[in-house]
This record gives sequence, C-alpha cells and structure tokens, in this order.
Amino acid sequence: MKNYEQFFLGFDISTSTIGIAIYTEDRKPYVIEHLNIDTFDNVEQDNKYIYKALSFENKLISLNEEYKIKDIFVEAPLKNAKKIDTVVELAKMNAICCYSIQKIFNIFPKMLTVRDARALFCPEFLEIDTVYKKNKNFNKKIRKYLKLIPETDKKTPFKKYSYVVKHIDSSFDEKPTYRAEEPVWKFPQELDQKEYMLKKIIKKYPFLEKNLEYNSKNILKKENYDRTDACVVVEAGLKKFY
Repeated sequence: MKNYEQFFLGFDISTSTIGIAIYTEDRKPYVIEHLNIDTFDNVEQDNKYIYKALSFENKLISLNEEYKIKDIFVEAPLKNAKKIDTVVELAKMNAICCYSIQKIFNIFPKMLTVRDARALFCPEFLEIDTVYKKNKNFNKKIRKYLKLIPETDKKTPFKKYSYVVKHIDSSFDEKPTYRAEEPVWKFPQELDQKEYMLKKIIKKYPFLEKNLEYNSKNILKKENYDRTDACVVVEAGLKKFY
C-alpha cells in the first residue's frame, strides 16, 4: 500500500554500498538504510556495473511502491580520486543509477557534490576568503586580437593578455581573472569528515543512534557512514532547493 504523505529521498551511490535516506516533508529522517551491492564475481568486469545498477533498480521499485516521493537528491560522483579507474567506475555507476531513478520515479534527481553538500550542512566551517574567478568577458573581447598573437603566446589566457597589452593594445583592460570575496568551506585537516558528519547527524537527531550498526569487535560498520552521507545530501538539498 502506498503511503500518501510525501517524502524526500537521498542517495549516496558507490559501487559496493548505497546509502539511502528518506525524509518527511517536515525535514526529519523517516528511514535511514543502506543497500549492499552484490559483487557479481561471475560476470564480466565490463558488465558488472550494469548488474549492480539492476539490483539498485529493484530497490527503487520497492521504494516507489511504498512511498510517495516529492523530490530526490543524489551525491555526485568524485572527480578527483587518486585512481582514474575509480573515477570512471563511480561515474558509470552514478550515471546509470540516476537514469534508473528518473525512470522509476519520473523525477530528475538533483545532484550535489560532496563538498557542496557538506558545506551546506556544516556552515560552521565557512570563511570569507579572497578567490580568483574566471572573467567571462575576457574570451569575448580577446577574440579580435587572436590572429595577431603568436602561437607561443596563445597557450594560456595570461600570455594572451600580456601580449595584447604589450604589443597590440595597451588600453586593453579585460584580465583573465578577477578577485572576489566569497565564503569558502575550510574543513579542519585534523578532523575526519565522515566521522564529523555522522556525529553531527546523531546530535541533531538522537533517535538515529539506536540504528547504528557495529561489528563483532564493537566497531562502527562502514555502512553507517554511507547512510550518513545520504542524510547529508538530503539536508543540503532541502537547504539549497527548498
């Protein structure tokens, strides 16, 4: 039977475990869980992510039958992992899972990067800092000089700018970048981000502590952090879009 109260849904997608968070319309956690994905050892390596996504799709069908979902938030895949193979695998898994989300719920998921989600959830680490931003007008105005600039000076925007000012038009005043004062998220290096997020979620919603899972050595299972990341992406999504 469908539940006719509307819910928000959040996912932290990886190739082995997917964190799932379901929030009520009054912005409180309703169900926090995770889905362990089969390794599909007997399947060819290039096809494993498809089988994993199909497992996830079965879970989506179950969620769609049980809850009326208003909106969905997904943590975007990492772009700067140390191994390029990891980046590729995460991107493939995330993309095909997002396709399944849209297909099952008829909702295009809203994507948030890990950094953006955590910055929205933890504004206590935001600091005003000077940043350098790309000047969108630069490329538009430099085009008329391109034929006059030697190839050796076209390699970087600053080389183009320097050559134009020095040899063609000393009054050219569009620089490639400009300085701006903006809030920048600076998480303390001495703290563990995943541990901090989990503790903050538990502090905000103490009733979730009873759902924490431990191994035989009384150590928190890693799946707890996947659930927490799903919570964080919902918290951030609600703050950004609602």
